[in-house]
Amino acid sequence: MNWLDKKESNNPFYLQVTFHEPHEPIASPKDLVQKYLPLSKNMKQAEYFANVENMDKEVGRLLAYLKKNYGDNTLIVFSSDNGPETLNRYYRATKSYGSPGELKGMKL
Repeated sequence: MNWLDKKESNNPFYLQVTFHEPHEPIASPKDLVQKYLPLSKNMKQAEYFANVENMDKEVGRLLAYLKKNYGDNTLIVFSSDNGPETLNRYYRATKSYGSPGELKGMKL
């Protein structure tokens, strides 16, 4: 959003915003982790849930900014990668929760 604020021309632009969340290593705001502790199986799950909410909050902030400043003259594509890592193939992948639903293979 800082880049958009400083942009000097009205020319069309392409902006790709990528988030690390919710990939390992998970780093979540402590207040959000505390929010999810009562709802989680353990601390790691609370950290994961907090991480997802933190990303959701930031995406919402960006969408609100784009709507306010660029109105309907904006195409937004939101996509995710290929699902949760719950197979514990990586020694640091200890905070990945979720389900791919009927899709099999998790990140495989």
